[in-house]
Amino acid sequence: LPGALGSLQKIPVIGKLAGKLFGTKTTITGQGVYAEDTKLNDVMSSGIESGYYVDVNKKKSFGGFTYSNKNSTNKTIDDELSRQFTLIIKNFFDVIKSAAPVLGFTTDQIDSNLKDFVVKIGKIDLKGLSGKEIQEKLNAVFGAAGDDMAKAALPGFEKFQQVGEGYLETVVRVAYATESLRGMMDTLGVSTEIGRR
Repeated sequence: LPGALGSLQKIPVIGKLAGKLFGTKTTITGQGVYAEDTKLNDVMSSGIESGYYVDVNKKKSFGGFTYSNKNSTNKTIDDELSRQFTLIIKNFFDVIKSAAPVLGFTTDQIDSNLKDFVVKIGKIDLKGLSGKEIQEKLNAVFGAAGDDMAKAALPGFEKFQQVGEGYLETVVRVAYATESLRGMMDTLGVSTEIGRR
């Protein structure tokens, strides 16, 4: 029967009829970049696997009725993208480590707080976005990842957040202000325990 159908489709009128009866429609529903969920310790030692993806929806129909509707994702690992994403995460970690002692946290506390932390970037859908919109979306996604890491590593600074300010940004601002105040007090010869635990 499949062979016979193939032969019949070569006849123009029957071919058009078969095309209406048996249809397959493939649609790209999303495309962009991705990063696999990875424990922070693994990111620091071997990086985060990243690349490009395409989400595809395939519908098969017969006589106007859909009898198959499947979604699938095709991924392609990209070494350069993996390297860039890894650098971003490592930079977040370096910033947190730099702020920690100023805010009264020890290295052991940071290591303990982040022991089971998982970096979650996932899929970033960039389909149909302009260059500026892509940049804004990437900034938002990675900014959220940095905020999550900072919350896990340095909890308790929510009360210092200003309107529209991310958690990591708050931590950096408070650490800078604390260090500046401490330096001024030291210059004046005044002892202070600000930020020390």
